[in-house]
Order: sequence, then C-alpha cells, then structure tokens
Amino acid sequence: MFKGKHMSVGDWFLWHILMVIPLINIIVFIITLLSSETTPSLKSYMKFQIIVVILSIFGIIAFAGCVAAFLEGLDGFTP
Repeated sequence: MFKGKHMSVGDWFLWHILMVIPLINIIVFIITLLSSETTPSLKSYMKFQIIVVILSIFGIIAFAGCVAAFLEGLDGFTP
C-alpha cells in the first residue's frame, strides 16, 4: 500500500484517514512500521509520531504530578 520511493497526496490522505479509525490505526501503524518495503519518508514520519507520543506521556505525568503536589499543599488551607 505505502510502497515505493515517494508517496502521493492521495497516499498521505489515505494514511491520515486510516490513523483516525480506532484500533485500525494501531494495526496499520505496526504493520507499516515493521514492513521493509515502506516508504522511507513514511517511516521517518512514524518515528516522529512515536517520539511525540512518548514526550506527551511524560508531559502528562509531569503535569499530573504538579497538580497532585499543588492539591496536597492545599490540604490544610482554609480561606
């Protein structure tokens, strides 16, 4: 599906449509990432997506920790 040297606009459109469908996106992502015939630009884009997801998870954990610490500090506060 995403084989060859270059991806057309239609290929990118199809890729984004597939990434919107729940569960299908995970299956297509894994199959495409592990395929040796996948377009190099798509593989680079997928690696970038993995990095963004990992950084987002760390950011959410850090934000939740800050909120928890703030709320813990308000434990004895009475206005």
